[in-house]
Amino acid sequence: MPSTTPRSALATLAVGLSAAALIATALAVPATADPLDRTSEDLTARHVPEELKGKALPDKWLVQVSGAPSLRGGSRSAARSRQAGVQSAARDDGVKLSVLHSYTRVWNGFSVKASKAEVDKLRTLPGVTAIYPVFPVALPDRTVEPQLKYSLPMIGADLAQVEGYSGDGIKVGVIDTGIDYNHPDLGGSGTPGNNADFGPGAPRVKYGYDFVGDDYDANVSGSQPDPDAFPDDCNGHGTHVSGIIGADGDPATGHARGVAPQVTFGAYRVFGCEGSADTEVILAAMDRAAEDDMDVVNMSLGDAFATWPDYPDAAAADALTDAGTLVVASAGNSGESGLFSSGSPGVGRKVISVASVENTNITLRYFTADPVPAGTDGHFGFVPAEAAPLPPDSGSSPLAVPPSGNTQGCDPLTGLAGKVVLIQRGTCSFYQKALDAQLGGAAGVVIYNNAPGILSPTVEGAQAITIPVVLVAQSDGASLAAQVNSTATTLSWTAATKASPNPTAGLVSDFSSFGMSADLTLNPDVAAPGGNIWSTFPIEQKSYANLSGTSMAAPHVAGSVALLLQAARLAHRDLDGDVSAVRSALQSTAKPISSLFQFGQAVVNGVYEPTVRQGAGLIQIDKAIAAALTATTVSPGKISVGENRSSYYKKTLTLTNHGTKTEKYTLSVQDAAGVGPSPTTFWYDYSTRKVSAKFSSKTVTVKAGRTAKVAVYLKQPSLKTGWLYGGWVKFTKSDKSKTLVVPFAGIYGDYQKVKVLQDAWDVNSAGTALEVVADLPALSTSDDVGDIVSPTDPKPTFTMADAAHSPYLLFHFDYPVSNAVFNVYRATANGKKGAEVFPGRRMIAETGEFGRDDSYLVLPFDGKIPFNNSTAAGLTVPNGDYVLELRVLKALGRKGTSSHWETYVSPAFTIQRTTP
Repeated sequence: MPSTTPRSALATLAVGLSAAALIATALAVPATADPLDRTSEDLTARHVPEELKGKALPDKWLVQVSGAPSLRGGSRSAARSRQAGVQSAARDDGVKLSVLHSYTRVWNGFSVKASKAEVDKLRTLPGVTAIYPVFPVALPDRTVEPQLKYSLPMIGADLAQVEGYSGDGIKVGVIDTGIDYNHPDLGGSGTPGNNADFGPGAPRVKYGYDFVGDDYDANVSGSQPDPDAFPDDCNGHGTHVSGIIGADGDPATGHARGVAPQVTFGAYRVFGCEGSADTEVILAAMDRAAEDDMDVVNMSLGDAFATWPDYPDAAAADALTDAGTLVVASAGNSGESGLFSSGSPGVGRKVISVASVENTNITLRYFTADPVPAGTDGHFGFVPAEAAPLPPDSGSSPLAVPPSGNTQGCDPLTGLAGKVVLIQRGTCSFYQKALDAQLGGAAGVVIYNNAPGILSPTVEGAQAITIPVVLVAQSDGASLAAQVNSTATTLSWTAATKASPNPTAGLVSDFSSFGMSADLTLNPDVAAPGGNIWSTFPIEQKSYANLSGTSMAAPHVAGSVALLLQAARLAHRDLDGDVSAVRSALQSTAKPISSLFQFGQAVVNGVYEPTVRQGAGLIQIDKAIAAALTATTVSPGKISVGENRSSYYKKTLTLTNHGTKTEKYTLSVQDAAGVGPSPTTFWYDYSTRKVSAKFSSKTVTVKAGRTAKVAVYLKQPSLKTGWLYGGWVKFTKSDKSKTLVVPFAGIYGDYQKVKVLQDAWDVNSAGTALEVVADLPALSTSDDVGDIVSPTDPKPTFTMADAAHSPYLLFHFDYPVSNAVFNVYRATANGKKGAEVFPGRRMIAETGEFGRDDSYLVLPFDGKIPFNNSTAAGLTVPNGDYVLELRVLKALGRKGTSSHWETYVSPAFTIQRTTP
């Protein structure tokens, strides 16, 4: 990240991180930076990023009550009674709170609005089993396009449709931004605002509810849901997802056709037109989907790095599955951030979690150039930038390039009145390029990539971009630039589209998140096309769009599950709600991806992507249907090896032959790349070291209608502690006509010996893992490391007068943790840890389970114990010299085992209030 362009301000957000209200924020890569421009970013973490990203919503909490929800064997009346008992006890004890929602089907509890101090009181009441913060769930990022006619053959959906499967009779719920139920490809009339296209009498979108309204944004203070009965979509994400699941248009006439074109939809809207949702409304939507008896629910959303499977929406997804509704969720779009970057609800134990693979073709709108540059067809496909006006459907402008030495447009531009300027990607953010061009008078901006492939840029920033901005492929941009330098060239906008081969076709998308879950369960489960998908979009927004993300991969799987359920019903086999059978069918028949996309480097053919990134591989739904109904599947569908496997780990696999002929298989193992945290970057490193494998038998025969078992023994490869490894147990049929696979993954060594607070992430060369940050709000003017207080800097003094004169802690979790505890101590004369200020009174009690983070966490210290408690009960730390201590209980560690804890102490600082 270049230190010369810090254009966005820091925003300090005090938010609860856990049931015990750890108050923290995360320093994130700035929204205005180009996140894929690896030539322009300092990845050794020596700069303070320009933006703070909140981790939870202030004063909103989810209170879990004892007893099972109705979908897990409890009764709704008993759940209501227990909740009422807790609320009554809270009133009797004078706890000040407002109850917002009650949940009884998928989760037993209620949401409240209350201060941390009041929640601390609530936590002690009988019947309260846990309290969780309400996390904001960001609307997944949009990226690019291609037509479904290219992605369906990648997963065998076209062949399944030829066999007569369409999803008819299957109900699929979409928890998202709503659905444009007026869209003709989704059963609508084609007339915007016609609410007759929704409801029990409508052709396709028969169920649903709008839980939030157009203006709701969970991250905007004071924003409140404004529910109504009509879950129309003003954003587009949910409509795009729904088209992938089940659009029924005719591709020959330019319409979209999805995986399961005759499913019935439920539209559960949890996002406004822009911004974020939160766990509270998502739980309400899941409750409603259960009430509507959905067969499948698609959740193309999630909270990245929330990798513990016990968080309420993950637990609720498991409860939905127990009740007969299969849940498919996106793995997340944080792949660039490395390991343990997937999140809830995708980490639910019974959720089918989906990674993204690049589509074979990219369908884009294009502009033309006159004269036609040599070596091109004159049609230049483009992706419109987020936060900029869409390009017009017609009109022409002269094409210009910046002067020599400024081809990337990072310095001021002039003389561009009425022209569209061609700028190379790199060095500075997309936003800066667009703003410089706009200030120079340009009528538009064409950015060309500096690497193969194409992506969706964003130009959101402090000053609005009011001119069209698009991105084109590297080769197209280079051809245009070469011509414009010598020949006057005119650009003409069109409304037409073109399909071009995707240079990264079939590879795992660079954005697709890594597993595993924090409890070392293997995820994601499978992969599906998610990079560059052309699907339905709201009629008011030109009806179709090209987007990328695991958000687009999940609906390919949700639609495929609908086909499988329909096929099972037609064959009089009950797979409804049977996640083990359905997931095993998808995983057994998946196609592992045999090329490694090594981020920022070349593709490595013959080295398989880690199973913690692709799961079993690319689904093949035609083969999954055949295996589940007339051939053989293997269960369980995945093997989570876990930790500390210095000896062989044994797992017994069961083959079930659903067909009429005996089948014989030979066993083998295919290794995937091992992966571990990089010691010098925000990325990750790979290894090709292999596991050792043995089998109880090298072949297995399974008779028609019978089962057969075989034991598999796996021993971890030689790696560094904390590295993840994996591969597939392969069953190759004797005639070589097919291969079944079972993915596996584990962590090398002892999970409780990993280093959670990594020195390499520290922002100064001194190498400590817990820093005190001085005057955090002032960092909006600089990202220089000199603003960080380190052991080599003078001991800072804080007056505690306001946020600008209070200390902050800066730290990073490189692995998930089971708990974290902070405390304050007197500093000795040489700046070391001395005596406790108030013996036995910790700043915070227990944070509870917390995921790895991809950046830094910032903890403001208000000088009170209990921490951040401004009530009269709080004890104020007197003036003096102090250090702050962070103790972390490593994931799955035991509280009573000292070696499972990691401890760091901050540099010393002084509190010197000017008034008593």
